[in-house]
Amino acid sequence: MKLTTHLILVSGQPIPNITPMLDEAIKPQKVLMLVSDDMLGRASALENIFKPRGIDVQQQRIADPWDANHISDTILDLLLDYVEGEIALNATGGTKLMSIAAYEAFRSINAPIYYVHPEQDRLLWLSPKLPARVGGPVETQGLPDRLRRQSGGHS
Repeated sequence: MKLTTHLILVSGQPIPNITPMLDEAIKPQKVLMLVSDDMLGRASALENIFKPRGIDVQQQRIADPWDANHISDTILDLLLDYVEGEIALNATGGTKLMSIAAYEAFRSINAPIYYVHPEQDRLLWLSPKLPARVGGPVETQGLPDRLRRQSGGHS
């Protein structure tokens, strides 16, 4: 499986969206951000972290982060642009409803889904079932202290 793109759900907790992008073993060529209007500033901050690291960034606006059908339909439309095994979902961020809708959309086509354990810095593959990938402190080196504080100090 060659994952070239990760779909992330932008939220107030940036670290779980950042650490997979710093891990050379799974770092994608492109990040597709699902972002609600109230998280546009967070999305811009993430973009400023990803682009200097050579990751292309695309934002997909979600007008209503509480409309599960719209979120799921939007994601399914986006997935049409990717071949099987090319895009994975980081289900860690967003509202709970965004995460559930995204999870369901990815599961419906058997696309890869992972979750970042915020306290153990482990990448947990939800689908397909793969061994957890344990990260280390190097994954967050160089991140501004402000981002660590925003995430409650978790990496």
